[in-house]
Amino acid sequence: YELRPTIHYAIATMSSPADLALFFLQKLACILSAVGSLMIISQVTRSQFNRKKTQQRLMLAISIIDFQTSIVWIFTPLFMPAYSGYPWAVGNRASCDTQGFIVQFSSAGFLYMC
Repeated sequence: YELRPTIHYAIATMSSPADLALFFLQKLACILSAVGSLMIISQVTRSQFNRKKTQQRLMLAISIIDFQTSIVWIFTPLFMPAYSGYPWAVGNRASCDTQGFIVQFSSAGFLYMC
């Protein structure tokens, strides 16, 4: 049995320049976050001195989780169902559920800081 959408979904169109600006600014922020996380990952993993410090290992774990979350947000249109009306959406229900799981997993980064 396949679940098919039976209600009309609100189509989110990028009709105004402000909507387009927000769409691309989100992608820019995620790219900058991913680059910053990669820099931290690189600094911690390259130095044996840093790998021995608990603080640096905690930063490594947080940065890895942040990096994967940033990548998921960058590629949001690939995960969104095509019928959602999201710009460049090409995914399906399963890919949307996968994205939701990964984004919820990012809360592990916050819990790891506690």
